[in-house]
Amino acid sequence: MTKFDLSAIFSPMPEHMDEIRAFLLTVAQEVRSEPGCVFYDLYEESTGKLVFIEQWATREDWLVHNDAPSVDKITQFVEGKLIRPVELLELRKIS
Repeated sequence: MTKFDLSAIFSPMPEHMDEIRAFLLTVAQEVRSEPGCVFYDLYEESTGKLVFIEQWATREDWLVHNDAPSVDKITQFVEGKLIRPVELLELRKIS
């Protein structure tokens, strides 16, 4: 079975960067214990975006994660604090 990779890109308003970063780091610990989570790592991009690089055992595990309380917490916390909506990129490894 093929693992499922994706990135979730957050573009915080500058005045909310520190609080969003801290919150996402805390929630990441919870997400890592969800069934099927292989890794869930937060990166800071050079222009100020925060990017989760995620891998799930299956796409179905990721879909279950999307209905998990952790995603609701993130959605509620970042509401009104982002420059643009969270961008999800489904990735397919080619090498």
